[in-house]
This record gives sequence, C-alpha cells and structure tokens, in this order.
Amino acid sequence: MHVFSRILIRSYSFPVSENFHLLILFTPYFLCIFVYLQNDCIIYLHCHLLKSTYFLI
Repeated sequence: MHVFSRILIRSYSFPVSENFHLLILFTPYFLCIFVYLQNDCIIYLHCHLLKSTYFLI
C-alpha cells in the first residue's frame, strides 16, 4: 500500500536585470532559490529544508 500526498509547489520568477533572473520554488517542505542567466545557465542554487519529511512506501 502506497501513501502519497500532494505537494503544493509555487514558483516565482523575477527579472533582476536584463541578463539575470531569480527563480524561487516554494513547497511546504523546502525552499529553492535559483539565479540564472538569460540563456538558462544556473549560476547559483540554494535549497533550504523547511520541515523534516518522511516518505512511507
């Protein structure tokens, strides 16, 4: 028996300048921040765990 729960994912994208963009992904369990160039090259990534998660399979 598998137990799954839906995870709400929200994303926000902000153009910091003409070449740089900031993308924030937020779920109830973690927060990720991406800084990437206009050509989709990620130059910075930070993830922060908000809650301890347990997956039962």
